[in-house]
Amino acid sequence: MAQAFLSRLITGLRHVEKYEDPQLQKKARDCMPLSDMLRRADKRASESTASSADCFVIELLAWFKKEFFRWCNQPNCSTCGGKTEASGHGVPTPEERRHEAGRVELYRCCACGAETRFPRYNDPGKLLETRVGRCGEWANCFTLCCRAAGLEARHVVDWTDHVWTEVFSQSQQRWLHCDPCENVCDKPLLYEAGWKKKLSYVMAYSKDEVVDVTWRYSAKHQDIQTRRTECPEDWLAHTLYSLNLQVGYVFKPSVEEVSLGMLCICYDAVRDAYYRSMVSDLHTDSTPTLEGWKNGVFTSSRVFRKEELDWNKVYLSREEGSLQGCVSWKIDLSGTGVVAECVLIKAEHKCFSSGKVEWTVATDDAKSLSVPLGGPNAIDISELNGAESCLITASLSGGEGDTAWQHAQLFRSSSNEPLVCSLEIIVSLKQKE
Repeated sequence: MAQAFLSRLITGLRHVEKYEDPQLQKKARDCMPLSDMLRRADKRASESTASSADCFVIELLAWFKKEFFRWCNQPNCSTCGGKTEASGHGVPTPEERRHEAGRVELYRCCACGAETRFPRYNDPGKLLETRVGRCGEWANCFTLCCRAAGLEARHVVDWTDHVWTEVFSQSQQRWLHCDPCENVCDKPLLYEAGWKKKLSYVMAYSKDEVVDVTWRYSAKHQDIQTRRTECPEDWLAHTLYSLNLQVGYVFKPSVEEVSLGMLCICYDAVRDAYYRSMVSDLHTDSTPTLEGWKNGVFTSSRVFRKEELDWNKVYLSREEGSLQGCVSWKIDLSGTGVVAECVLIKAEHKCFSSGKVEWTVATDDAKSLSVPLGGPNAIDISELNGAESCLITASLSGGEGDTAWQHAQLFRSSSNEPLVCSLEIIVSLKQKE
């Protein structure tokens, strides 16, 4: 259960990275009447005690709700414009998947019988074009608009099925609740008191961190506590701390690597260093591009590097006493003009007793694929063909007794080996269509 929780946290952190894309922000600004909104914000501020920046947030919410985005319970017929009825779900097309539509709703026209597709896009850039959806699409696109306008903003996910945004007020030195669907600002008890929602977990994601903000949206903390059963509270606190400590490093191809059409990453557990080269090109005096396993990971939780001096072994394992551990590496090709054509991954692990290591790869549309890594041979991840990013995650669990934490080990190697490629990722690149 905790592993599913962690995967969801990591997916949220991956998603908000999109809001920092300069080209995407420009696309959003081109849609926004910034001059008009700034002028109205200044006028509103002159007539109140609020700052111009806070008034701008009010204007941005109003524009988004009244002029830009529209709500859709069910689409009109794409053939005749008539009313439709839900008729199930369809498989996303390659084009729909390219814009991160994990699912497609199907509707049948009540008049002409034609079928209409409603892809649930998760790509904020695509949403700038479609300008339609439900709360997920609204908050997704609105958060991008906030970042494009220079506001500090967070994407907030209520795990009982709602999504909104928070914007930081410099004048008040606090985060403001902003719900674009409702065109409301700073009404955090709207959901519990107004909608009678039984909140459990509310997480806020930004480029810098993920924060548990549940408590600011409730006046009934004891009631909420009884519903927070998906993971232990101390595990959640430690995991959020670890994620925020480690979030950040992403492997992106250099200009030279794009030109060569190849990105190669090798981690040597013995020297605790990363190299950007094919294994066949490495030698004992090769210069690492990164030193320290933590400096090359995207996220890690309750994992550390263990050196057994008596056995002359090194490896990554869970922290002592922890039930689960997780570490991930991220490849990001966005903005480079290329996508993955072929991805080969070799990652060794060793388990004792009932220890377990599970490897997954998350694609652009956040779908998590289980992959059979752990052996001496590289695995071709065909599902990553055409992907702009991938997240490779190792989850460690199981084991028995007081040393259970040692029973699942990543990259176990002899400390006197001359050169070890414990993790190897080879990405063949092709031009983006």
